[in-house]
Amino acid sequence: MHKFFRMLLAGVAGFGLWSCAEHITESADTVFDNLDAGPVGMRATFSAIQDSVFTPTCAVPDCHGGSLPPDLREGAAYANIVDVPTTQNAGFNYIKPGDPENSYLYLKITGDSRIFGDPMPQQGIPLSPAVLDSIRLWIANGAAMNRPAQPQHVSLPTE
Repeated sequence: MHKFFRMLLAGVAGFGLWSCAEHITESADTVFDNLDAGPVGMRATFSAIQDSVFTPTCAVPDCHGGSLPPDLREGAAYANIVDVPTTQNAGFNYIKPGDPENSYLYLKITGDSRIFGDPMPQQGIPLSPAVLDSIRLWIANGAAMNRPAQPQHVSLPTE
């Protein structure tokens, strides 16, 4: 009788795992994909955001290309937004590492009710949900600067 119950329990457990396997695999794939790239292939890194969003969309004349704060031009953007208080809304930093829901730049691009002025970008096509998710993920993961350092010449001792 005990053998029957063990077999029945093993069968029920096996069926439960089999029926959930596809969902578990899909969920795990989504999590790992999001760590590396958004659904459209944009990596959730500062360099990808700079290259795909800030430079072509924001750092343009008459916007955040030096005439309006924050300056989002390449080479200036990171220092102007990460842990930097916003000029529009006291109490917020443009980017608060680890906290996208309290990062003013993220609130501006998502049209949050706590912003002053218009959501960004004001001109052109709104950012896609995939791009917004990549930016949110970059902030949530600590908003690291990942531009490679300039190669350094290392002299090796000669004999």
